Amino acid sequence: MHYFSHLPDALFAKRPTALTNMSPREHIAYGLGALLYMPATREDISTLITTQKFAYLRTLAICLEDAIADNEVEAAERSLLTHLAALPADGDLPFIFIRLRSPEQFVRLAPVLRAYAAVITGFIFPKFSTANAGAYFTTLATLNQGLVRPLYAMPILESTHVLYKEQRMAELLALKTCIDGYADWVLNIRIGATDLCGLYGLRRDARTPIYDIGLVRELITDTLNVFMRAPQAYVVSGPVWEYFDEASRAGLVREVQLDRANGIVGKTVIHPSHLAIVQALQAVTLEEYQDASAILAHSTTTNGVFSSEFRNKMNETKPHLRWAQKIAVRALVYGVLAHGKTYEDLCASL
Repeated sequence: MHYFSHLPDALFAKRPTALTNMSPREHIAYGLGALLYMPATREDISTLITTQKFAYLRTLAICLEDAIADNEVEAAERSLLTHLAALPADGDLPFIFIRLRSPEQFVRLAPVLRAYAAVITGFIFPKFSTANAGAYFTTLATLNQGLVRPLYAMPILESTHVLYKEQRMAELLALKTCIDGYADWVLNIRIGATDLCGLYGLRRDARTPIYDIGLVRELITDTLNVFMRAPQAYVVSGPVWEYFDEASRAGLVREVQLDRANGIVGKTVIHPSHLAIVQALQAVTLEEYQDASAILAHSTTTNGVFSSEFRNKMNETKPHLRWAQKIAVRALVYGVLAHGKTYEDLCASL
């Protein structure tokens, strides 16, 4: 699949590259964009995928956890298998993830899900902690044995283990050590917002970015501190945005801009109207791309400081190198906007 495949060339200086489940792990990790959640009990999931009902859908989570009621688990599991069986193994599918309910459910479903490895990209591990991390990864390791490509994991940090300040850093560091042992199978680290706010009875309004909620902001900061460290750094994805009326659009845009400023790539969403906005905001501007390209070029010849081609900043090869490497991957996945174009031009055309 391509991002923005139906948009005119005039919007881009460099068009996005095609992605598949067989693409390099780093490209997929950066390329998940807006991850749309759907309850597994929804009856039209396979149909909306095959008919491309949501034109901008590139990443989908079929949820067996919070999106369904406790008394719907068996029905949701049956529905999931029905949907997976209806999908063509060689079709142009979005990245499909299954949000599990528990390690015990994963153990029980893994042998059955193995038959659908061609259409599944991976699994989401909810309320991920040191109490369940080993069990999740042990099952994933067994499932991945003999597969042509691995099924990936996306842990979600959304429990008291990471939110309670007195235990957070020890928990994050222990999780980092555990995840490093399976790094080739981990696409990104996701941060929950709704569950975390719920622990304290909080709910933000449509004008309040998650960064204004101090308890969650602290967790985001510490998560980025631990999981974006070299040499084994991970992509970190942004928390969910709950509102989907037109009036809340400005709030979503502002939050994704703050995500980007903090090094976060992609976002969990709960409504199709969010897809185009989040995806458009992942695209790279021409200025970013040319600065990054120049930094990468200098890093192979002469390090040092030099003026940007745009004559508005200094580029420093060593401190800006990792930033430039990330921009290069995002440019590959989401493309580079033409001169003078912004995410608004993409959204207007989507």
